[in-house]
Amino acid sequence: MHWEDAQRMAASALSAVLTNHHVEHAFIGGFAVQIIGSLRRTEDIDVQIGLTDGTSREQVVQHLLAADSRFSVRDTKLSFTPAEAPEYSVPIETLPVGSLGLPPALDIIRLGDAQYPILRPSVLILTEIKRCVHFIGSTRPKSMHKLESDLDDIENILLYLKKHGEKINFASYSSPTPDRLYAAVGKLLQHYRSEGLDDMVDTLLWALEESDRAKVDPA
Repeated sequence: MHWEDAQRMAASALSAVLTNHHVEHAFIGGFAVQIIGSLRRTEDIDVQIGLTDGTSREQVVQHLLAADSRFSVRDTKLSFTPAEAPEYSVPIETLPVGSLGLPPALDIIRLGDAQYPILRPSVLILTEIKRCVHFIGSTRPKSMHKLESDLDDIENILLYLKKHGEKINFASYSSPTPDRLYAAVGKLLQHYRSEGLDDMVDTLLWALEESDRAKVDPA
């Protein structure tokens, strides 16, 4: 078993338990981009969860622990460890819908052999861009590494959107501060231009609806 196999096993088990308990969920972050087609290794699994009827994140974690002994919590961190490969312990981050500036609603698409629920790529890309632009210009090695990883994820999502004829969907992000989304995409566009990445400039501009392009790149 490889690390990626352990991750996908974790995602399948996680999704099965959440579905059984009627918890709406969508994978985001690097794992979701892997499902889209990225080959980049990611160290954990991020999943957005919809909490309804007073259900708390802690209750969701308890559902996982009770349903499958491969889930465990150590130092408040949730993880999944395959019985046949205990050397692989996959960290899992459960993020309530709307937390940390994430979309307040889930727009889900199912992809991959196991039909993993992921945030729709046209919305997922905005979560990646929002995080990515915070690292632009940083000289800290850790931040530079995160920037490189995020840019790789964004490129993979843009290629997916172009292949499927889809545009970035600002409306479906349902942000209370849409101007910040436009500003973040504008900052990414400026970064591509400053680095001479003309192909990425063209691809990003293609992925914008005409009305959105005017807000991102008014010049």
